[in-house]
Amino acid sequence: MWRSAVPGLGEPAGRWQNSIKLDGWRTVALRYPDRLVLQSRAGTVVTERFPEIAATLRQVLAPGTVLDGEIYAFHPDGTKEKPT
Repeated sequence: MWRSAVPGLGEPAGRWQNSIKLDGWRTVALRYPDRLVLQSRAGTVVTERFPEIAATLRQVLAPGTVLDGEIYAFHPDGTKEKPT
């Protein structure tokens, strides 16, 4: 799951296409019967850092669900917040 640079893939050529890597927070959502936990790849609980996401997932995920994804955060001016 770790990214690495590949020489020569910076520019699309022929049928190849590429896209910008946004570098978000790799996160797993764990829905328990009584709560939802957002956990980083390193195992750190980050639920309080993303309260809106946690509240929404708590409403829509069934207990026992595990959701793996990446969180991207943007400022009102369109710039991206960098993971820390």
